[in-house]
Amino acid sequence: MPELKNNFLKSKMNKDLDERLIPNGEYRDALGVNIRQSEGPNVGALEVVQGNQAQWSLNPNMRFIGRFDDEINNTSYFFATDYNGTSRADSSTEHKIISSVGGGSPTVLVEGYFLNFSQQSIITGVSLLENLLFFTDNRNQPRVIDITQSLGYYTKEEHISVSKFSPYKPISVLQEREQDVINFVAPSVIEVDAVGASTDIDRVKKGDVIYNVTQDAEYGHVVSVNYATNQVTSDRDLTVEVPPGYTTIKQPVANDVIRFIGHTMSDESDDPLWPGDPDFLEDKFVRFSYRFKYANNEYSLVAPWTQPIFIPDQDGFFIEDLYTPAGLQEKNLDNENNAYKSTILNFFKNRVNNVVLYIPFPSNDPIVDYKIDSVEILYKESDAVAQKVVEQVDVNGITFSTYKPQENYYAYTYQSKKPYKSLAENVTTRVADKVPVKALGQEIISNRVVYANFADRYDPPSLSYVTQSGPRTPEFGNDCGEYPNHTLKQNRNYSIGVVLYDKYGRASTVIISDVVPASGEKISTLYHPYKTPEDVGYDGFTGVYRTYDWLGDGLRINFLQPITEAPSSNYPGTYAESTTFTLDAGNTTTITAAAPFTYTIVGADFTAEMPVDYYLRGYHVDYTKIISSTLSGLDTVIVTEEQIADIYEYTGGYPGLGTLEPKQSYVINPEGWYSYRIVVQQTEQDYYNVYLPGLTNGFPYNSAYLRLLTGGSTYTLANNVATTTTGSGQGMTVDILEVDINGGLRQVRINQNGIGYQVGDSITLTGGSATGSLQIQPVPNASAAQTGKLATTPLISDNINKIPRDLSEVGPDQKQYRSSSVKLYLRVNNTNVGLTGTLTAPGTNYTVTAPSGSGSAPCGVTGGTGTGMTVNIDSIGGGGAVVTFTISDFGDGFYVDGDVVTIDCGDNNATITLVSNPGENLQFFPGKLDHYAAQIGSEVDLLNANDNTFVTSVPFEGYYGGDGNPLIAVIDTDNQSVGVTYTQWETQNSILPRLSVYETEPVDSLLDLYYESSTTGLISDLNDLISNTFVGVLSLSPISSNFPESTPYTGTPTAVTNTFTCLDATGGNASGVNASIFKVVDTDGTGADVTALNYFTLNQTAVGPPQDEFEIECQQDFVYTSTSGGPTGVDKYVITIETELGGEVTYHDITVDLTNATPQPPSITASLGPSGHIEIFDFDSFVTSITNLKNGGQPPGPTGNQVDLVFDLINEQRISPGPVVATNIFTNTPVVYDAAAFSGGCDIEVDDTQTTAGEIYQITARVRDAAGTGFGALTATTTFTVEIKTGPVLLASSACVGDNSTGYTCAGSLSRPYVPKGGFKPSDSLCASAGDFTCPQATGYPSSTDSTFTVFNINNALTNLEGTYVQSIIAAGTGYTAGVVYPVVGGSGSNMTITVNAVTGAGGVTSATVNNPGLGYSNGDVVTLTGPSSNCQVELNGTFQTNFFVFAVEAITPNTGALNGNEFFCDPSRPAGRNDEILFQYRDGGTCATGTPFSMAQDYNSGSGLGDPAKAYGIFNLSGGSTSKVINAGIENIFEESWKNCSTNDTIAGPCASIAGAPMIGTVYHRIKIKPYDPTNQILATPRTGGGSITGWTYFDNNLLIAERTIGWVASDMQPYWAGAGTCQVGFNDPRSSRLFTCGSGTPSFNACVGTGTCCP
Repeated sequence: MPELKNNFLKSKMNKDLDERLIPNGEYRDALGVNIRQSEGPNVGALEVVQGNQAQWSLNPNMRFIGRFDDEINNTSYFFATDYNGTSRADSSTEHKIISSVGGGSPTVLVEGYFLNFSQQSIITGVSLLENLLFFTDNRNQPRVIDITQSLGYYTKEEHISVSKFSPYKPISVLQEREQDVINFVAPSVIEVDAVGASTDIDRVKKGDVIYNVTQDAEYGHVVSVNYATNQVTSDRDLTVEVPPGYTTIKQPVANDVIRFIGHTMSDESDDPLWPGDPDFLEDKFVRFSYRFKYANNEYSLVAPWTQPIFIPDQDGFFIEDLYTPAGLQEKNLDNENNAYKSTILNFFKNRVNNVVLYIPFPSNDPIVDYKIDSVEILYKESDAVAQKVVEQVDVNGITFSTYKPQENYYAYTYQSKKPYKSLAENVTTRVADKVPVKALGQEIISNRVVYANFADRYDPPSLSYVTQSGPRTPEFGNDCGEYPNHTLKQNRNYSIGVVLYDKYGRASTVIISDVVPASGEKISTLYHPYKTPEDVGYDGFTGVYRTYDWLGDGLRINFLQPITEAPSSNYPGTYAESTTFTLDAGNTTTITAAAPFTYTIVGADFTAEMPVDYYLRGYHVDYTKIISSTLSGLDTVIVTEEQIADIYEYTGGYPGLGTLEPKQSYVINPEGWYSYRIVVQQTEQDYYNVYLPGLTNGFPYNSAYLRLLTGGSTYTLANNVATTTTGSGQGMTVDILEVDINGGLRQVRINQNGIGYQVGDSITLTGGSATGSLQIQPVPNASAAQTGKLATTPLISDNINKIPRDLSEVGPDQKQYRSSSVKLYLRVNNTNVGLTGTLTAPGTNYTVTAPSGSGSAPCGVTGGTGTGMTVNIDSIGGGGAVVTFTISDFGDGFYVDGDVVTIDCGDNNATITLVSNPGENLQFFPGKLDHYAAQIGSEVDLLNANDNTFVTSVPFEGYYGGDGNPLIAVIDTDNQSVGVTYTQWETQNSILPRLSVYETEPVDSLLDLYYESSTTGLISDLNDLISNTFVGVLSLSPISSNFPESTPYTGTPTAVTNTFTCLDATGGNASGVNASIFKVVDTDGTGADVTALNYFTLNQTAVGPPQDEFEIECQQDFVYTSTSGGPTGVDKYVITIETELGGEVTYHDITVDLTNATPQPPSITASLGPSGHIEIFDFDSFVTSITNLKNGGQPPGPTGNQVDLVFDLINEQRISPGPVVATNIFTNTPVVYDAAAFSGGCDIEVDDTQTTAGEIYQITARVRDAAGTGFGALTATTTFTVEIKTGPVLLASSACVGDNSTGYTCAGSLSRPYVPKGGFKPSDSLCASAGDFTCPQATGYPSSTDSTFTVFNINNALTNLEGTYVQSIIAAGTGYTAGVVYPVVGGSGSNMTITVNAVTGAGGVTSATVNNPGLGYSNGDVVTLTGPSSNCQVELNGTFQTNFFVFAVEAITPNTGALNGNEFFCDPSRPAGRNDEILFQYRDGGTCATGTPFSMAQDYNSGSGLGDPAKAYGIFNLSGGSTSKVINAGIENIFEESWKNCSTNDTIAGPCASIAGAPMIGTVYHRIKIKPYDPTNQILATPRTGGGSITGWTYFDNNLLIAERTIGWVASDMQPYWAGAGTCQVGFNDPRSSRLFTCGSGTPSFNACVGTGTCCP
């Protein structure tokens, strides 16, 4: 029949059109059909879609949450669950992964609530890579299963996680066992219940550390074991020795638990059947680790590495001789001498060639529990990066060790086998797994699984811990026996951190403690210093110290609170979140070791704390799940999947908790942190030990040298030539090194020093002409040896590289170098300790001395050939008889073998016979002081051997290899006395050479890395330890220091910390604590132990319960100095507190830092105006005194509040007039302490030559403590202003003049005006009101005048003449010129200039005077005149402030030649008839008739006719603090004389002049000067009554002038104008003078008349 075909290429359903109108390729309606889209003839054909058919179903509550279709294999995979919550699912929920092939019957691949699915977390990320199905749900970590594995293969999270279990435990080489004491056989034998068989690997062995767990006491090391009797012998006498840190003897008693701690490292090279290479590890520091290979061919992370497997030959000890058991010398090893000869330690090589490696597995069935297929044993050398595989061991062939079965140890014996392959680099750098915690998306790209929208790991919010360093002890761990030769390197900084890991290898960043440093503890970073003598052995140990008692040092980390277990928003929590249940007396427990694994607790119901699906710590596994929890009667019965750990047994109570024992059950959170690892950052790494043949203290110089007197003749080159001497010496021989052509001696060298020679001895060489002679003379520089400052030592072999020469900047001929870049720390010092003693008579009534006793001083001795020896009495017997003693000081080094000395204590009857012994080399304690090689050069170059100057033989016999002219290092010892001196060596040659050892400064690594330690564990165990097992004081509450210097502590102890409490293991405040100060160390660069100084006390302020409270008190005054504070400063005290609680003794460091107090602000003594304003005159150099200078320290005084106090002036500037300008003219004198005021003071001075009246300055006085530059220095300031006022000023008032002899009148009996005028400074305004020019007419005297002169603005300071004149010429110098003014340098002042008055022909100064005295010079100052040679020196002198002034007058009128010497006096009668001369009458105030005659001394001597009649001097003083002086003056016949002068020879005013038509009638002048008075007459002799030179006046004229005025009297005949014009005119100074009289008008004027009735009313 016909076939109708239609296609539907458009694949479009169209219901809009009528079916008759639907176009081709579209259709009206369809159901259950599909349009074929593929290529081919059937494209567009309509096909019927197959329908669904029910094949299988889930339980009613289950839902599919994910699906993946494998189209290639026609298989679908389904993820289903009935759980619809957000928390972890429990065992009642159902979870499955199902597969279905071709829609057939389902196959359950994995089921179990560990899948933790949820219907709220749809699985969208599913990928199949070959047979591995990867899936992620953003709820759990990414997972993977092998689809070929059947149901039951996957039963736990560890099986399906993409990240596999990461091993967290390192390999162990520890071998320990604990046994009970049966009996103690004094003094050293302990019998225990078992020691193991002699062939058991865990037997007690020689060298094991013995630790009494019960009593917490160390018993030294095992020296022998009797395997038949179970007796162990200690190397200690346990009946008398006090274990370190305790004060009572702790002998073992029955039932004490003894732990024997050893290791599995051994030397099997003597076993002929041993298959290993005995030399393979000899030069290697190797570590071991492991990693697991899983069944799916994945590898785990590498586990933490062991410590280096290394024990040196001889256990690291220097051994000189080996002896047989019978006491016969078997071999002389001579280790010390070989060390400096070879510069290396030949015996320091690894003696370990066999080690049992205990490899911990996470389960005793690792194949089933973790799918572990094999384990690789890994090997790494210390200086290599590569990690290598020693062997890969199939787990199927493993048998776990019976040693510590709970650890699941596989004991692998490593027998020096070489590794067979190296791991890839990406394995080496893989320290953590990067698989995300959660991921929403997932895809396969190029056969790699890629995750998207993932969440990374979050760190915990914080960890609280403190760190310490100290001796290793079994109390804190077994590493002291596991790694017996390991220790913490001293003089290093360590940063300790914690890294948390989850179970699958994801790691946190390095977490450091959040504890605030103010608590006083060392937090995450600490410095481990060099040991001090007090630290040797153990804290507090005062017994006999043996080097092998020290078990090394280690780091300790004390957690103050458990790591947070509960998850939070950004924190995953921990893997095991605990719930605590507490057992008590009566709660006996039973744990079964075989299935069914039960845990029964009698008498209590703990089912609520241990419900089903919780976990307990397992015995063979980390945690085991509780599958049943029931109450059987009154007993709790718990059934678990695996055996639980024995920590759940009830043992009778925990220490400190009575009968209580807290235990923990857990909820498991696979995402949480699982384990911890302690990591350490230490960047100071590679260093060298420099093995030297001894240090010579200073240069090997004696105090004398040989000088060649005569060379003689016919000598030949020879060695060991005998000599003769005129002195008392004998035995000297010399080597003849060089002779001249006649055989005359030119150079010799001492061969043998001989004995008994003295300075001045002449020495003649035998042989030759026997006339060659030498003489011993003193060394010119006795300090040349530099003893106590330097040390010298030869550098040979590899030491030349260890202390390299600086060769970066040297010349081609340079022979001496330095090596300052290498710091050296002395660790072993060669000494001259060379005597021991035998007690020959014990004596009576002796007492024990320091250090064993109460602190009394050592005893001196008498007798013997030396002096200065002292002895400590260590123990005594009955009657005070000496039993043991120690030589504490060997004196001057001249004691000899056989000397008998008497101990000068007791009854002075104990005697010692001295026995010589080669000088010992002793441990040296460098603190923080380092040395360095200041010079390196050959012996000949450094010791000046060519000159043969010193008696010391060159080569010096004390130098090892000295004959070969070795390189010699001159070491700067920072003033430490090390090594032996030449004198000591001369006395005892055997003390050099002798081994000494330096340690070089380590190289700082630039890698900021933390290195993994072998300290690891489960977080739950750590939290359990923190919370429950430790009963002592774990830490102290936060402590803050409040230690100011300002508090007076002496006499009133004051707290320097806040009140603090002791925290127990739970973090709670403890009571019943016994606490005391154990040690106080000043971290001042030397780490000095200052405990005995009793700076601090521990005061208990409250006694618990509920809590004990304490505070640190200081009881001595302190001062903060320039060396205080800072990281390395002094006065930073680390106070170690010893606490005892519950039998646990712990130590806690508290740091108190002395803090600075602000100094007192400087006090100004000058009268201050507003805002600190001071006014001084322009002549003043003194500004003000400063007082109250003191810092905040106690006590007062130069050693207290004046220490390191610095005073200075800052911010000095002129603020007026004009713009602000910085200046530098103010200075201060040195600060002087005032004992009465308990403070310092000084003066502020100014250079008055730099100031001008009207200026205002602003200055800040600053006082700083701690020398101004010390760490934390503080400052106090006072700011003030200084105004410069005009001064000094010499002023004159108006005066009256009258001429009664001629009958002149003045407009009706008015006075004739007269004005005296003088000027010091042209700018002075001297005019006053017009009334000043009016005065009453003088009567009774012809032409007389009076005037008042006032000296203003002066003060007593102006009379200070210290350092102002030339006392003497010390050095004349050369090249100077007379009459030239030279500046000076030196002295204590500034700005002085000196005039050279006379010189010699060579320009040497013979006379000089001060030109400008400058400022601040002192008597005795020696200053140098600058100039051509700058070599003239003069000494200054002068007087101190006197309060007296010189008033000097000089008449400079034109007719001074007519003076007859009577011009200067004061005659109250004012006799008439003196009108033919000028009479000057000066009085001290008042009038001449009533005032005190002024003490004037005329320079002219009428008797001798010597002197100057125009000059006179007077002296006055100030009183009552006044600043001015009033002096009256009078002149007779002024009118006549002035007219006469004008008409004759007035050379000043010139010919008579007229003003306004009036003739001028002359001017009379006086020059007035004010000068400080010098009572020593050094400048001006007083009285000056004529007779000779006027040098004093000349010097006075040119120096130290205070004030000067030229006073002029003018008289004018103006009567016609007065009568006719009705006007008046005032007299004034010479109009030709520049000093004009302004009369108040402001403008200089010749005519000051202001109108009738005004000037002359």
